[in-house]
Amino acid sequence: MKMRVGAKIALGFAIVVLIQLAMGGTSYYSAGQVQDQVGAMQRANQRVELVSSVDQAFTAAVLESRGYMLYGTEKYAKAAEQQYSLAIKQATALLQVARPEKKAEIEKLIENIKKYQDGVQNRLFPVVQQFHREKNSGAVNAVQSKTLEDRQLEIGQTLAPLTEAISKTMNAQVADNRKVTADRLVESAGTAGTVQTTTLAFSVAGLILVIMTSIWQTRMVTKPLLTVVARVDELAQGHFDKDIDQSYLKRSDEFGDMGRAFDRMIRSLRQLIGNVSQSAEQLAASSEELTASAEQSAQASNQVAVSVTEMAHGSEKQVAAVNDTSAVVQEISATMEELAATAQDMTTLANDAARATGDGHQAVDQAVDQMKNIGTGAQKAQGAAGDLESGSRQIEVIVGLISSIAGQTNLLALNAAIEAARAGEQGRGFAVVAEEVRKLAEQSEQAAHQIKELIGKNDANIKNVVEVIGVTIREIDQGIHLVSQAGTGFAEIRDKVESVTRQVEEISKAIGEIASGSQQIVHSMKDVETVSRATASEAQTVSAATEEQSASTEEIASASQALAKLATDLQTSMGKFRV
Repeated sequence: MKMRVGAKIALGFAIVVLIQLAMGGTSYYSAGQVQDQVGAMQRANQRVELVSSVDQAFTAAVLESRGYMLYGTEKYAKAAEQQYSLAIKQATALLQVARPEKKAEIEKLIENIKKYQDGVQNRLFPVVQQFHREKNSGAVNAVQSKTLEDRQLEIGQTLAPLTEAISKTMNAQVADNRKVTADRLVESAGTAGTVQTTTLAFSVAGLILVIMTSIWQTRMVTKPLLTVVARVDELAQGHFDKDIDQSYLKRSDEFGDMGRAFDRMIRSLRQLIGNVSQSAEQLAASSEELTASAEQSAQASNQVAVSVTEMAHGSEKQVAAVNDTSAVVQEISATMEELAATAQDMTTLANDAARATGDGHQAVDQAVDQMKNIGTGAQKAQGAAGDLESGSRQIEVIVGLISSIAGQTNLLALNAAIEAARAGEQGRGFAVVAEEVRKLAEQSEQAAHQIKELIGKNDANIKNVVEVIGVTIREIDQGIHLVSQAGTGFAEIRDKVESVTRQVEEISKAIGEIASGSQQIVHSMKDVETVSRATASEAQTVSAATEEQSASTEEIASASQALAKLATDLQTSMGKFRV
């Protein structure tokens, strides 16, 4: 029968209580028997004492009667009467305490004593009184004296059977009561032996049951606890490849509940460690690809900077418009630097690096948009402006998606912190990493919001650039070739970033859309190339923006290297766990 731990402990106490009750009941019953036997012996002793009192009083009465017969003094007659009365009184008391089967004998004894008293006082004493009176007066002769003596002897002979009967009855009473006392003593001795034997047997049996119950309960409690403690020590050493003994999982008591809960915890930790190890491997591979892409992006940015510095001439309005565009690009680049600076810790560097790369593409695309719009004619400028506005909307959607992903990352970090808290001491380091993930996700969301605001400002600048480029459209044809090369470099950056972002959750979709938008910006930059050749000041502004983009790309590469190192460290840490 399956029982809970509380029921088993209660059963052990119930066994001890039953043993105590059995011992108490036996002792109480035995004590009652001994008390009955002692009472019987006390009553027998009382009867013996009363028989002795009757015998003493009757003997004294006979002696006093003989004294009266010898001396004729009245004091002997009175003393004899008192002793007879005392003997009858003691015999009556004996009748009250006599056993039922002996009451008839006691009544016969009282009757014989009364008959003897009557014979002595009413028959013998008058003859004795007459004899002594005549003897003292000298009126009695020898014949009369002999006659009186014969009468006394005759009366004495008639009383002799009564004396013998009285003596026999009292002796029988004494012998009977002594026999009762002896029998009770034997019974008491037997009862005492039985009590001792029973008490000893119950005591030994109770001691054995108590010891067995204690051992059973101790093993019942300590064995499961020792098993769990041993398994916890193995977990502390990183051994997650063993399961809890099935015998404890099948128990229906509290230890079974504890074992099943512990087994569920081990399985959850085992799955979590496996997921973290797999993510660490993917993160390491993605960070290496991101580093290579960042280096290629830096080379392309340098080529763009060299090409843009060759732009010679341009109108003053075009210079002002491009300067405004460069200011916007600088603000976007500054936002990208803030986003890249947050990528400093653990596995979240992959997500932050991907966001920083996306921001870099966005900044370059916006700069190219501005340059293309400068060199576009009136109608092309309007079409390009429409395309740029559509691209801005797409970027806003993408930024919103990035913000949503940052929120989801924050929730995932919170869930990871909760799971780490459940893991206890082993999960403390993971909890710190989860907290850093949450902070970085919040910073990423703030950066995305800033980018969205900058995009709004950029729309107004795009319109100004369109107006300026409408005047100088004929002067930008010579820069198309160089800008095409820059567009090709940024296209390669886009391809590399797409390859990296496929390894990092949902951000891959966002980067893909950004790359698509950048393709439109590349087409517009072909028109800006002619203006760049004619406007040296505008080319310098764009060159400065490109240099800032190159610096941002270098920061991304550095962050990717740090991310790869952290991924390697994470893999090493996960390798300590055996699942």
